[in-house]
This record gives sequence, structure tokens and C-alpha cells, in this order.
Amino acid sequence: MSSEASGREGFIRFHDRWSKAAEAINGSEKHSATVKEQIKRIDNDLKDIQRSLELVNKWGNSVDEVFKSLNNTIGNFIDRLQEETLLISAGSIAESQNNPVTKQIKSIAREVGKIKFGGQPLQRLPTLSRPEIDEKTDRTNKWQRLEKEEIMKYPAVSDARAMYELLDLQLKLCFLCLSIFPENEIIRKRSLVYWWIGEDFVVASGGKEVEEIGEECFKKLCESGLLEPIYGGHSRFPHGCKLHPWIRWMAIDIAKETMFFDFDSDGKPSSGSPCQCPRRACVATTKERRPEKVDLGQEGSELRSLFNIDVHFLECKEEDFKKLTNLTTLQLGRWKDKPKYHIEVMNTSFLDHLGLLKNLRFLGLQGISRITKLPDSIQELTELMVLDLRACHNLEELPAGIASLKKLTHFDVSYCYLLEYMPKGLGSLSDLQFLGGFVVSSLRGKEACKLSDLSRLVKLRKLSLSLAAYTTSEEELKALGNIKPLKSLTITWGAASSPVEKNDGQYQNQKCSTSTRTRKSTTSKQSTAISSFEISLPPSLTKLDLRCYPKPDAPKLRRVEDGTASEDCLKKLYFRGGSLSSLHGIEGKAVSKVEVIRLRFLQKFSMVKPDLERISHPHLKYVEIFNCRHIDESFAENGTGDGIGLDQASTSNTNANSHSPIFYKIVPCPRKQ
Repeated sequence: MSSEASGREGFIRFHDRWSKAAEAINGSEKHSATVKEQIKRIDNDLKDIQRSLELVNKWGNSVDEVFKSLNNTIGNFIDRLQEETLLISAGSIAESQNNPVTKQIKSIAREVGKIKFGGQPLQRLPTLSRPEIDEKTDRTNKWQRLEKEEIMKYPAVSDARAMYELLDLQLKLCFLCLSIFPENEIIRKRSLVYWWIGEDFVVASGGKEVEEIGEECFKKLCESGLLEPIYGGHSRFPHGCKLHPWIRWMAIDIAKETMFFDFDSDGKPSSGSPCQCPRRACVATTKERRPEKVDLGQEGSELRSLFNIDVHFLECKEEDFKKLTNLTTLQLGRWKDKPKYHIEVMNTSFLDHLGLLKNLRFLGLQGISRITKLPDSIQELTELMVLDLRACHNLEELPAGIASLKKLTHFDVSYCYLLEYMPKGLGSLSDLQFLGGFVVSSLRGKEACKLSDLSRLVKLRKLSLSLAAYTTSEEELKALGNIKPLKSLTITWGAASSPVEKNDGQYQNQKCSTSTRTRKSTTSKQSTAISSFEISLPPSLTKLDLRCYPKPDAPKLRRVEDGTASEDCLKKLYFRGGSLSSLHGIEGKAVSKVEVIRLRFLQKFSMVKPDLERISHPHLKYVEIFNCRHIDESFAENGTGDGIGLDQASTSNTNANSHSPIFYKIVPCPRKQ
């Protein structure tokens, strides 16, 4: 039997049986309008699928798989439907959103919706996956023929185009930025928001800062169905997204129509020519994997954005920079959700000419190696709002001229392990909202920025800092409490000994140990060791993430009160790596409203469950224990008999302080063979 016949057979069989069930519901006065409207939507989806089967023959096998599964449940559904209809008619039960029939209708609606658009069956189609570069040419040509003739005719693509047309102009522009990314690549939310800031697609308004507006745009695009959100293993909020292959081709079509970007016949973004796409260009490789030269024209360029898609070895000529005076967005670094993605610049002398780009708002150099310092000319970028130097592992020094960047809102030097100190001027950047990788150092004396200097940053919402296990003084940590607007704080002890970065903040290493990427801050004036840590928490802090904490005893947390009736309070407490052995001492007013505790890669942690539950956390709802060597045994042996063993398990118990449920997720260490 052909795949087309097989797919149609499964569809026809299901459709016939579904029609009888739908007719029974529509013909009854006992079912609500809500249920009947759901039935109508399913019918419309089935009509679209029927038309699609005529367009895409190869879809048949995947469709049939799903309908075989649905056919296994439709008989039971019809029986339940008949039984429930009788009971409703007799007045024995009332229709409910939680009864079996209503739940099964929702389940069927989800499965049918997956077939119509965007679900797993579509992603398994051989005709919908871009061929790899080493596959046969005939398959490539076949895919290209299907691109316009088949895929763009599919009703779901028309639906997506209609959905795009309903977006306001801001969201349309933000969405078209995604057209340049390769198929099936995860695109980080942060990279997109930074780009949107650089293009001026998102601006502060209505009392909301620019990052909040960018986050809202990302959320709306995900809710529209045009983006597929990507979540971390434990987060309720997406950290990135993907485009379904069909939506990507729709986006490419629109981007070419509107001259937003230029693409070749394979859908790969090209450098383009100034007449075809005057405002944006990509640094990309050719089919032979050689970097394609960006055409800047003869008499200067009107280029506003230049984005590196897949070039690993960058060669930037100084004379080209002189033509980019109108540039607002320069993204040469890493955008992928892959820390191992390597980018290297052949000659760093081009950086000396950054001062020519006086309109630049976003400079992205993330993950580029061989950059040891930034030139003094960077102080000329007075319009700069985002400076992303994350994971520039060779970076050793930041110029004092950074203090001139008065419009800077986001500054990230996280994972720049060779930085010895931060320049003093950072404390004067009053618009700064995000500061990543701040180095607490006793070097350079008055030249170095101290934590106490950050108290002047009235818009600072997120801060990550790194310090040696023997920091300058306990007063440094107490100074944190004076950064009053701070919402999220991450502290890493011994910056060179942090776990290996994975997927932008998730960690795969088991311990924090000294590595070769050690700071050069070894001086005869080493500070006195702190016997016990006391951390002052800003009054608005809601998330505290402590990494590679060097002591077995938990730190003392004290919340600084600012005299206002703020509803903000610490709700998330994370420990990742380090020597922590228990949470004893983590109690009191500062942590009284903590809802989530995550313990990851703590090889010395051995606290048992009854002790954990006796600590005064009356609002605690969720505890995650990941890869902690002793915790699984202790919870199993000393727990309350709820079945947590050595395998990955989740269960709930009652909080002894408030009688509210606590959900536990235990992921044990991998056992040695």
C-alpha cells in the first residue's frame, strides 16, 4: 500500500467515526456551547488536513501513525460519550471540564492540531528537513521544488501568514530578525533582545525598561505560535526559541519581499548588495564554506546592521570600518546556544577603529578569542546600549573610557577569566540594568570599581559577580545590600573554578576545582581569609544564586530594609557546586518566603529530609537536588517513606511549618561502572 493511500485510509476511517460522535454531540441539547465550539474547531482542522493530504503525498506515513493511535482510543471515547450523554440527560451528572469525555476531546484536539501544524509528526517528514551538505544533489533539488510548489500552498502556512499580518509593526520587525538563522537551530532569547535593542525595535516606555519590553515581545511571538519556545530543564520561562521549517520559509519570503534581508535560492542569508538590501547584511559562508565578502558599495554604506551567522574565522579590514558610520548593530560574536562554538578574529587591530561607529547601539563580541583588550576609542561610542563580551576568554583588561558610555544598559563580561578588576567608572553608568561578570578585586586600589560603587546604579536589576575564596573583606559582601533595585544576584567564588558552562547557565561539571584558567590576581597583599560569610541582601532581591560556595557552613543571609512596604522578597535560592554540607543557618526573615530551593553538584551535601523540612521555610514549594553525591542515600534512608530512592524521582511531602505540599525532584549522581 502506498504512503498516500495508507495516510488517507487512516484519516478516512477516523473521520467517519469522528463524524458520528460529533453528530451525536451537536444533535444533543445537553452539551454546552463550549464543547460544541471545540467540536467545530476539530472539524475545521480535519478539513484542512484533508486538503493537505492532496498536496503533500509524503506526509501519509506520519499522518497514519497518529491516526492509528487515535483510532485505538476512539472506540472507548464513543462508549464513554454514550454513557455520559445518558447520565447528563438523566440529571445524574453535570457537564464538567474535568470529566473523561471532555478531557478526551481536548486530547484529540491537541493531536489533530499537531498534525495540522507544528507538531512532532511534521518534524519527522523527510521532505521537511533540510538536507545535510553532504547528501545527494537530487534530494536537495527535490526539496527546493517542494519549497514553493508544495509547502507554501499548505493551509497552515497561510494561517501563519495571516497570523503574521495581525501582528503590530514592532512585532513584525522583531519576527523577521529570525529569518536569517539556520533551520532547527536554537536561538537564545538574550541574543534576540540585544539585537532588537540595537535596531531600536524595542525602547523603554510606559514605565518599563527596554529589556522588559524586549521580553514582552519575545513572549508575544511565542504565544502567537510563530516561535517554538525552548525551555531549560527546570525553568517555567523559555530561554530561547526555534522556527518550524515551514514558518522559517514563510519568514524568508516576507524578508525578501520587504527587503529586510537578502537570501540566496537555498534560503541562506547572503551579504547582498546595497541596492537589494541597503540596511542589513550578514557575514556568512558560501556553499564551499568560505566567508562571503560583504559588499559595502563604493561610496559608503547605509548599512544599519551586520550579523555574523556562521563564520568561525573573521577577517575585518580597517578600510571597511570607515564605511560603516551608520551602523547601529554589530554582532560578530556567538549567538548559538552552544558554548563550544568557536569564533576567532584573525587581526584584532580593527578594534582600534570602533570609535568611527558613533551610532552603534549594540556591539556583540561574545565568545571571540584573541581579544586581549578593548581600545580606548570605545569611549567614542556614546550611543552604545549593549556591550556583550561574554566568554571572551583572552580578555585581560577593560579601558577606563567605559565610563563615557552613559547610555549603556547591558554590560556582560561573564566568563572572562583573565580580567583582574573592573574600571572605576562603572559606578557612574546610571542607566545600567544588567551587569554580568563583575570582578571583586583588591588590585589597583583606587582604579578598581568596588561593590559599594554600584549602589549609585538606580536601575541595576541583574548582577553577577565573581570573587576569590579569600576576598578583600566581609564589608564587600555587606555592601551588596545597598544596591536597592537589584532583583537577581549571582555570586561565584573562585572565578576560575566554576563548573563548565552549558546552555547558558546550566552546568555539567561535578565539582569546582582549581583549573589552568586561574586569575592572575596573586599578590603579596592577599586578604585575610573570612571564617564565616555574611551576605547582605538588597531589599528588592527575589533570586539568589551562589556558585562554588567554599564553606561547609551555609552563609548568613540578612535582608536590608529600606523603610518601604515592598512586596518583593527572596523567592528563589540556588547553590551550585562548592563545599556546602547543609542548609542549617539558612533561616529567619530574609528567607521566610523562599518558594524554590535548587541544590546542584554539591558533593559534600549530606542533609537529611527531616532536617530540611524542620528549617523555617513556610512557603517552600519546590526542592530540586541534582547530582549531589550523598543526598539520594540520605533521603532514602532517613526520609518519610514516600519512595524516593536512588533512581530519578519526584514526589511531594508536607511542609512541617505550613502544611503546604513540597515537591521534590531528585536526580542522583551517575554511578561509576
